[in-house]
Amino acid sequence: MDFCYSCGQLDISLSSFISHPGTDDNPHLKAPIYSLGTLEQISARIKGCHLCRLMFAAFRDGPLRNITNLSDLCRITIFGTWINALGPSREQRLKSSALSILVWPESPRIPQATYKLVIRAVSRLLPDQPHFGRLSSVKSDFLDFELIRRWLKHCEKNHATCHGNNNLFLVKPTETFIVIDVKQECIVHAPDNCRYIALSYVWGDTIQLTLSADKFKQFSRKYSLRNVQLPRTIYDAMKMVEKLGERYLWVDALCIVQDSDAIRRQCIEDMDRIYTQSLLTIVTGTAENSNSPLSGVTEKRTWRQWRSQISPNLTLSLHFDFKDFLECSTYNLRAWTFQEYQLATRLLVFASNGQVYYSCKEAVYSEEVVPGKSLESDAAMQDGAKLIKLLPDNCYLWSTYRRGVQTFSCRSMTHERDVLNAFRGILRMICPGRTLEGLPVSIFDMALLWQPRERITRRVGFSTWSWAGWLGKVHWFDDGSLEDSSESSEIQKVEAWLKEKCWIVWYSSFGTNTKSATYRMEGPPWLRGFSPTATDHSRRFGFQPRNFAPTPDMLPRRLEKLEPQRKHIRYLQFWTISAYFKIEPDTSAVLKFSSFDPENTGNGVRLFLLRDANGQTCGWVLLDEGWTERAGREDVSLQEFILLSEGQNPTTERSPYVVHLSNGGAPVKDFREFNAMMITWTGGIAERAGLGRIVKSALWHTCKRGMKWKEILLG
Repeated sequence: MDFCYSCGQLDISLSSFISHPGTDDNPHLKAPIYSLGTLEQISARIKGCHLCRLMFAAFRDGPLRNITNLSDLCRITIFGTWINALGPSREQRLKSSALSILVWPESPRIPQATYKLVIRAVSRLLPDQPHFGRLSSVKSDFLDFELIRRWLKHCEKNHATCHGNNNLFLVKPTETFIVIDVKQECIVHAPDNCRYIALSYVWGDTIQLTLSADKFKQFSRKYSLRNVQLPRTIYDAMKMVEKLGERYLWVDALCIVQDSDAIRRQCIEDMDRIYTQSLLTIVTGTAENSNSPLSGVTEKRTWRQWRSQISPNLTLSLHFDFKDFLECSTYNLRAWTFQEYQLATRLLVFASNGQVYYSCKEAVYSEEVVPGKSLESDAAMQDGAKLIKLLPDNCYLWSTYRRGVQTFSCRSMTHERDVLNAFRGILRMICPGRTLEGLPVSIFDMALLWQPRERITRRVGFSTWSWAGWLGKVHWFDDGSLEDSSESSEIQKVEAWLKEKCWIVWYSSFGTNTKSATYRMEGPPWLRGFSPTATDHSRRFGFQPRNFAPTPDMLPRRLEKLEPQRKHIRYLQFWTISAYFKIEPDTSAVLKFSSFDPENTGNGVRLFLLRDANGQTCGWVLLDEGWTERAGREDVSLQEFILLSEGQNPTTERSPYVVHLSNGGAPVKDFREFNAMMITWTGGIAERAGLGRIVKSALWHTCKRGMKWKEILLG
């Protein structure tokens, strides 16, 4: 067998991939992690090494080709090690009958633990060896529908967690819940206890056949869909449902009356239930638009595998996670498909390598991997699927919510007014409590601290304080306090931060609902009845604020002078500290005087420094690049900031900073900060301009009238 020195360290042979159930003494699992070299070095060894040739071809032509640009080959290092097919625990090792080689890239540009490749053995001597690779089935021109049915039936029979939460998400057939009867080729009202398959696909920019009120009777007649030009994706999905032995298909274009606002609104409300309760959701990871075929259903498919024959009895087969194919697809660009994917319990994913993957809560199955004798799932495939699934867990509410919004904000949609509708189902799944404009009330103070990752523009009809009010990518900065949290510590740290670092009593109301009582946010149960003490306020501000209740008629009075469309958004009404500081663009690449360092991204977002009355640097704010342009035309240096909460961590000696504060000539090495929002005013309504941090001691050196306890109406 021809291997270079680096790959030879893995000691590859057919016997190396075999494990014997009941034993736990495989020496390969005790082997270290091997550095296989940079991609540049691997590319130079492809003529003399089977494994180098296999890996380089996969990186060059596979779904990770965008992250392995040829100019970066010298900076991408590949590592490899042996893993147990069923997982790392001793119990899993004792049950397993196979090993695999795990390979992954590392470089400054690649997020850690995001991408991996798995190399499995294929042998004609052991064609059905559990967790080995498989070549024969994917050579079929058409899908193996019997194999897919076997996956689905096994899941229904053996996976208790995949049955859905029937008490919470039971789909109750109503006049608005319509499905396609694939046998009679027409739309019907869903029968009681309806088993249906859902389609998650991309409409694209093609002319879309949709259900309208005037077509309802026509499409309800038997075989009526046979006589219309169905989009190819929908046509193939109907054939797929039929070949799987099922009868009903749910497709948004033909199962929602698109020109009825009431029905459309109800269906959007039910979207989480519809996808959660579907028997299976078909994910069109290969489709550019609704006229793209489902490969292998009604027309022949082209498939791609990466493999290298080592000897007559051993072939190495290299496999990607199906998420890697999805991430390169048009499907991965759309906002609605993100929600549909997250809500679905069982997924059948069509990938660009010509294969399909089955993914549920307990397993992942692939056409090119032999499952266990009891259809046990391969652990490496499950790990990959988990990376793109949001798992609802109250202990991880904050990190799950943050990850969901950050991913969702990268997606696009045709109608921007649908932004919250397209995220509503995810919010209901991960956050059972109340939400406001896409922010969970239970972690509202944290959720309010989002930041832009690029130039963002206003999304009309939504509040400026919510990420939903802006078009563009957003994220949250980490300052270390919640990182590497165990299950218990994340929720405990969130609870402690909300109790110790926050003081605002939030009230909220729609502009159109000004006559009713303003809604007071109660927060999570463990915060109800809790309020900061006079000592807390004195420690923070040096005085005791006296007023927290909202002025009853403030909102209606101020809205009188504004245009009508501004009355349809949600407003926040609250009291907090207001202070003025001067701002100026920062010219350095990275901030050096805070407990964490937001970068000057140069992507339409600019870092501005805050100066107090003495000219000392006392904070920072991230603003749109347009503020730099404005500064060249007019004096915008003096701006108002409102305090939102205390920073999660004080700055320490380990944090980089410049000497900008002093105490008797000595630099201050530990100072507290506030999270602060820069605001502008329009007709008595404040709007978010940007978010940053202000050093606590700067409150006694503000640039205008000192700090002030002020009532804010934020829209």
